Amino acid sequence: MKIDDTMALFIRRLDVKITNLMRTKMEPYQIAPEQHLILRLLIERDGLTQNEIAQQLEKDKTNVARMVSSLEKKGFIIRVTSTSDRHYVSVHISKKGRILCEMVRPHLAEVNKQLQQGMTEEEKETLRRILHKIYKNAT
Repeated sequence: MKIDDTMALFIRRLDVKITNLMRTKMEPYQIAPEQHLILRLLIERDGLTQNEIAQQLEKDKTNVARMVSSLEKKGFIIRVTSTSDRHYVSVHISKKGRILCEMVRPHLAEVNKQLQQGMTEEEKETLRRILHKIYKNAT
């Protein structure tokens, strides 16, 4: 089997291409795609800890800590220390973070549209099922 025929390499290359497309769209907002994922997660489940964010996004705890610090400096999130347990710090999306997500949303929809160009609804659903199967097989 040639290296170009391996599924893992193809998926990795696709991931890099998609990340670069998203990075280009988000550049004017001074936010990385990975940071945007944190904000989107907090919109759905505000008040998570950094460890919970790392688990949900399947990211390294150190990288999540770095991204959370950066998002906090930019005013997109707020960290709140528990009054009963100073070790428990929850992360909350700020109004500025919510506004940013709304501003970025059309650009991400554009990327999604570009990626699905020429695909029927049936093909999209088949792709989702196959990717889900691959994901399950990898865990």
